[in-house]
Amino acid sequence: MYSDTPERNFAGTILFFVVTALTAYILLVAALVCWLAEVLGSWPLAALLTGGLALLLAATAYLLAVREALARMRERWSVIFEVLQAFHTGYRRVSALLRRLLW
Repeated sequence: MYSDTPERNFAGTILFFVVTALTAYILLVAALVCWLAEVLGSWPLAALLTGGLALLLAATAYLLAVREALARMRERWSVIFEVLQAFHTGYRRVSALLRRLLW
């Protein structure tokens, strides 16, 4: 396989994007904490408010997007589990039938 495959380029691009986005987020939060500490005169209060805002954003993202995606994945997994359980039951029945016929 060549080292310049599209999959490798895509994975590298996604990794670069994630690292850049995380760096930007950390810098944004640090700047917000510094600014709030300057305005409020209290570093702990600034950190608490910024953490609360981040928690609120995470909860909103979960409620708006992630919860529905997890519910769909749970439904798919339950269907896969039911199919595998039916396959397992059929395998046991065929195995028992062959065991009775051969022994």
